[in-house]
Amino acid sequence: MQYAKSITGFSDLKYDYHKVGIFMQSIARIGQLSGYGNVTLAFGQTFGNVPYPLLEVHPGNQTLIFEDGCYNMMGYNEFITDRFASLWWQHHLEGLILNKVPYLIGAGVKGSLSPVDL
Repeated sequence: MQYAKSITGFSDLKYDYHKVGIFMQSIARIGQLSGYGNVTLAFGQTFGNVPYPLLEVHPGNQTLIFEDGCYNMMGYNEFITDRFASLWWQHHLEGLILNKVPYLIGAGVKGSLSPVDL
C-alpha cells in the first residue's frame, strides 16, 4: 500500500492532494500440467486538484522489445488518470508445448534467454 500527501505551507506550493495506491502480486497455479501465472492487481486514486504530472502516468512502450509492467501498444505519456485499476497476468507454460517437439528436445533449445540457459 502506498500513500502520498502534499506538504502545505512549505514554499509556495498551491496543490493540496492525497494519493493512495494498493498493489498486490501473487503466483497462481492452474493444474499440474499447465504451468503457473504471475498475477498483479493494482488500484489507485488521486484526491484533489493537481497538474497532470502528479497524476498516475501509465507506462507505455514504443519499442519493439517486450517490457514487463508496460502497456506495449501505448505510447509514452499517452494515458494519464486520477484513478485506475489494472490486472496483469503473465503465464509460464513450463515447456508444455515445446517439450513435446522431438527435434527441439535433441537440440537442447530452451524457452527463455536467461544466464542459466546460455
